Amino acid sequence: HDEWGIGYAATHISSDLRQDLKELKITFNEYEHAVEAFYNIQLTPAWHWTINAQVIRPPLKSRGTAFVISSRVRIDF
Repeated sequence: HDEWGIGYAATHISSDLRQDLKELKITFNEYEHAVEAFYNIQLTPAWHWTINAQVIRPPLKSRGTAFVISSRVRIDF
């Protein structure tokens, strides 16, 4: 009963907001992009362990791409 998945998300930053923020010396890209992959392992019917990896390209031009690996445990009772 293991599960896995891959997802993609994008956020559009409006040109009006980017122009307003440019006056504050904050520069934004037009989009934020994120890709995620996960694998959910069913240890028992009530215990699940999920491993997750994400690559995130933030909208702020002053920030680099982030790579995040995480895990979580879910217990149903």
